[in-house]
Amino acid sequence: MDIETFARISATLMEGTSAEEALARHGIPAERWEAERARLTRALAEEAMQSQATPLGDAFAEALARARDELAPVPEMTAEQWASLVAAMATDGAPQALKARGLTDSDYLRLSRSWTRTLASDRSVATRYAQAFARATRKQ
Repeated sequence: MDIETFARISATLMEGTSAEEALARHGIPAERWEAERARLTRALAEEAMQSQATPLGDAFAEALARARDELAPVPEMTAEQWASLVAAMATDGAPQALKARGLTDSDYLRLSRSWTRTLASDRSVATRYAQAFARATRKQ
């Protein structure tokens, strides 16, 4: 099994799909999945422990992020709402802050990837975010 397939199945499972359904969706028998999951998990662990460079781990991380983003859209959120969420997570904890906004852990991961890209590439949005974050943290 290639790393892309492994990542797609892993992402499907992380989103809450049952193993039976996820494997059927990808046409993978359970026995093969268990063997491949053990093999790839071992390879990822060995790579991480033996070297500075982690090409397999990097490929998996990128493929997993892509696969998770393909499964569900990034929730709509303004820079001000993102700043408010980040501030609330710092003070109230992630579970409470996410629940108050009707978001899941998976939503947060998608939002985090999206906002990291946006804030790095759009100076005006980054400024709005910084100002909103400062306001949000002063309130708390």
